[in-house]
Amino acid sequence: MGIFLPITIFFFFALAFKMALAKESAKRKQSFIQMLEEEQESNFTRARDIPHDALIYPNIDFLRNPEFDEYPQDINKTTVEIFEKLKSNILEKSTKTMMKVDSLLTNKGLKEQFGVANLDIIINAEENYYSYIHVLNVYGEMLIKYNMIDQSERVMEHCVYEMKSNVTKSYTILLKVYKKNNFPEKINQLEQYVNKIDTLQDEIELKGKLVNLFNSQK
Repeated sequence: MGIFLPITIFFFFALAFKMALAKESAKRKQSFIQMLEEEQESNFTRARDIPHDALIYPNIDFLRNPEFDEYPQDINKTTVEIFEKLKSNILEKSTKTMMKVDSLLTNKGLKEQFGVANLDIIINAEENYYSYIHVLNVYGEMLIKYNMIDQSERVMEHCVYEMKSNVTKSYTILLKVYKKNNFPEKINQLEQYVNKIDTLQDEIELKGKLVNLFNSQK
């Protein structure tokens, strides 16, 4: 009896553990099946028209103004050619379809919202947006380097306020411009703008970084 009781208890717990494991395995299997079914359903979601206000249409006409063709005398020909290529690149990229997508949306979420047929269009539009922001940052920074501060200000204000960049560098370049021009009121305006960011998840993360940046400048 002394040996039988521990063995019985052992088998009881072993059986209970096996049943719990089987139950958990069944739950996981059901969850996996449900996930597959939802993914399949999203694949059959009809294409929907992408709302016009979800797309971004840059207005970069100011880049054709004469001040963007006037370079300091000490700039060599090679540098001027780089400037011209960057400017042409920006103008060319500005004609492409652009979109900024919530980083929390999965492919499944995008399919459900816009239809599977539009998934590639959405992904390409988002890539176009970030490519455009990147070249604006490069151009704006180079303008500062060669003391074309007013031109850089116009480019970076377009990048931040009109394109609503969610890339930290855009804001740091614009802040640098305002400091060089000694525009405390514009620095204050930029800080207020940052404090109002409360939409997409990646913008909320951006806001935290920028608030720290402004605090470190005080």
